[in-house]
Amino acid sequence: MPTATPFTALGRGNGFPFCCLTIDIINNPPDPSNDPYRLYDLCPETFTLGEVMNWYWNVSDYTSTGWSYGTFRISNNELLNHYTYYLNLDEARAAFPQLNIDEDHVGVEYQPNFGVIRDTEPYKRVCSDGRIRLRFVTRFALGWYLYPVIVYDESNNNYRFIIKGSSAVVGTRKVVEDSWSGRVGDTTTLSIPITTSKNISIPMATRPPATGGSTELRFIGTTTGSLVSYTY
Repeated sequence: MPTATPFTALGRGNGFPFCCLTIDIINNPPDPSNDPYRLYDLCPETFTLGEVMNWYWNVSDYTSTGWSYGTFRISNNELLNHYTYYLNLDEARAAFPQLNIDEDHVGVEYQPNFGVIRDTEPYKRVCSDGRIRLRFVTRFALGWYLYPVIVYDESNNNYRFIIKGSSAVVGTRKVVEDSWSGRVGDTTTLSIPITTSKNISIPMATRPPATGGSTELRFIGTTTGSLVSYTY
């Protein structure tokens, strides 16, 4: 595990350098016609403040975490192409040596007010406004993202996650539904570790097959893997 530089931060008095969204705002947006979280799916799992704080401040990387899908011929179920997405730099380099992938193309990224930082040390996260993204890579795409957001459920005094994927072809369910008039093709659940024993469950979907088309997209599998945290 990587070693972090110890630090002290005042934060917002809630354990973070930003004010958490509340689940009430997610469920009852003040302006439904202009809701920035309309396409985010709410993950069902709940967490304590300590668990989400540890994830936000200390997660460094993920291993063996990813998913895959393929293009199948409908008439005979023949697999024509397959795509595997990796969240770990070493695993992506081993799978796609021809791409010369650098560390800026895969992994955990924090988005402070002045840009994007890849796998930054915890003390630098003091400047973050809470935006985090998980950047996956496959052989034809160096930037497929998941955007997890921490939300506070005041009624139950716990924390949950909302999340959005970045593709209407294969992505999180609401993104795909919104792009295809409420329709989807195949579905699956991707699990991402938040603690060593608890994950978030992310609803994934593929675009629906074209009317009269000869091929369709289907998920092949997902791997949950493990998170790598900083130590002090």
